[in-house]
This record gives sequence, C-alpha cells and structure tokens, in this order.
Amino acid sequence: MNLLAITTTTDLPEAHLLAGMHESSDINVTILGNLSPAHTEILSSAGVNIIPLPLPSRISPHVIRTIRATAKQYRPDIVHYFSNRALSNGLIALRGFPARHVAYRGAMGNVSRWDPLSWMTYLHPRLDRIICVSRAVEEYLASVGVSRKKLRTIYKGHRLSWYNGDVDAKKENSPEFSPSPNATVIGCTANMRPVKGVDLLLKAMLRVPKSIPLHLVLIGEIRDQRLPKLIEAVRSTHQVTTLGFQKNPITSLRQCDLFVMPSRDREGLPKAVIEAMTQGIAPIVTSVGGMPELVLNNQCGIVVEPESPNQLADAIISLATNKPLAASFGAQAQTRIAEHFSIDTTIAETISTYREVLNRLH
Repeated sequence: MNLLAITTTTDLPEAHLLAGMHESSDINVTILGNLSPAHTEILSSAGVNIIPLPLPSRISPHVIRTIRATAKQYRPDIVHYFSNRALSNGLIALRGFPARHVAYRGAMGNVSRWDPLSWMTYLHPRLDRIICVSRAVEEYLASVGVSRKKLRTIYKGHRLSWYNGDVDAKKENSPEFSPSPNATVIGCTANMRPVKGVDLLLKAMLRVPKSIPLHLVLIGEIRDQRLPKLIEAVRSTHQVTTLGFQKNPITSLRQCDLFVMPSRDREGLPKAVIEAMTQGIAPIVTSVGGMPELVLNNQCGIVVEPESPNQLADAIISLATNKPLAASFGAQAQTRIAEHFSIDTTIAETISTYREVLNRLH
C-alpha cells in the first residue's frame, strides 16, 4: 500500500505514527510537509520518504501542482491529510486520481454547512474517512452533518519514554521559579485565550484560603486581557509564576503536584493534559470536549463542570490537602496514558482504517 501523508507540520505522535506504519507493515509512506528537524530525524531513521513543502494557505497553486506531481510519481492508494490546508489543497490537486482520502480532525468548532470553506475540507463529498482525535470530536462532526459512516475515533498514541527523560529531576527546583517547600504547585499550560478559562482557575484560587498554600505556574502566552489583574489579586494570598511560551514545558511541569485545564469549550484531546499525565501529575479538568475521555473522574483525576470556579476550588482543596490521593491519581493518570493511549494501538487502528477504506466499507 502506498500512503501519501500531507501536513502543515507534524507533532511528535504523528511523526511516530507515520514512522511506525512504514516500519511495521507493507505501507510505503511519503510525506509532503514542512517538518521540524527533530521529526525529520525520526521519520528519516525509519526510511520514510520526506518531500519538504510549506503550505502557506488554504489554496496555493504551487502546493496544488506539487501534490499532483507527487501523486503521479508515487501513485498513492491512500492520501492522509493532517491539517486544513493540506486537505483543501489536496482535494483540489487530486481530483480524478483513484486514491482514497482520509483526514485527521483534532478540534471542535468551525465546521458548518453554511461555510463554503467547510465544503472544501471536512464536508467534501470525496472525503472517505475522518479520523477523529476523540469521541467528542466525532459527535461534533456528526452534529454538523458529516455522515457517521465516514467517522472513526482513533486516539493519538504516545509512549512514556518520549516524555520522561530525567524523571529524578521532577521535584528539583527550576531556575525559573522556586516554590515554597510546603506549597502545592499547580501547573497550567495553555495559549491563554478566554476559551481556555484560565480566569476561572484564578477565581478558584481566590476561594482557597491562605492556610492552604498554593503556587500556580502559568505556561504559555497570555492573550486574555482579564488575566493580569486577576493574577495580581491572587498574589495577595498565593504565589503565581508566569513563564510565557515554553518550547518544552515538561521541565517546568515536573515540579507540579497538580495540573488544571479549566477550558470553556472546543477541546479535542489536549496535548497539555496528556503531557502532565505522562509525568504522573494529578489532573483537574472540565467536562469539555474529549477531556473526560482522558481523565476518568475520581480514578485518575477530577472532572468538574465548566464555568464553575467553586467546583475548581473544591477540587484543588481536596487534592492539596490529601497528598496521598493526589499521588494516587497521578500514578493512575500515567498508567492510563501508557495503557489506553498507546502509539502501538494508534498505528494498528490507523492501518485498519486504511484497509477498510480500500475495501470500500462505507
């Protein structure tokens, strides 16, 4: 089977997915995209053919010509699109080709029957399958009119060894911040727009008494203009450190006891929560998108309703005052990623989906 993968850029699980499929089956993988050096090394080591191609826009004549020329050369049976730009350009480029078309969808929102751009991507009639990152994304696409026969949920796969490096350094102080010895350290990694709900987390901390010392570590760019004022208010009772964007936030996360993702909407299967769980950090998340699929309530973390600072505060207090419970949730969270979000499972399920498509099981 010849596979042409088209992407704007890969993330780590996608790089390992494509490398693993090339190594473990009769799939010959060719990639068109603008990949990072680290991911290029992973794929090149597996023998994957990589053709550099920036995708600057949804419709690019140069990209369309390149995709068409590549398809003529490599004759793909399956074309797998990993981004919106890949999908819109590829479906134009490959009109008339016999290849089957598979897309990845990792987010909720922004697909509508009334939007012409949606008909160029996820509502396109020539699209054979959409691999959804979570059941929540699958349900969302079904709700906007995508046929359920086209939808399949396959979780992005991971391996703990990718993230765990020097595990012994987990509790060592980073030069970037030094929490008080008795403080519960709470991490939150996000592009801090209003939809991420970081204001709700800060309001929750205002409800936690000073007798329960907390140190909040915010990792990511602050784009919600309400946050600076709330941060200063929280600092009257608890510590807050803002680290800004971090290329590798795990080094800072390893100092955390808890991780909170207080999102309001549109979460597919957030990478930030997964990264925290791989480190054995107890997660507190809202029941938004695919997060309840990641975090089983009261088994490997706590799930609260969105828009509820009171519930967030109660969850933080319950784990900050019960360290053994927090440690147990953290250990179970790490086990959950290892056992239920494995890259090996993702590879097998993706290959199975390709074979279904080629057998025309619609």
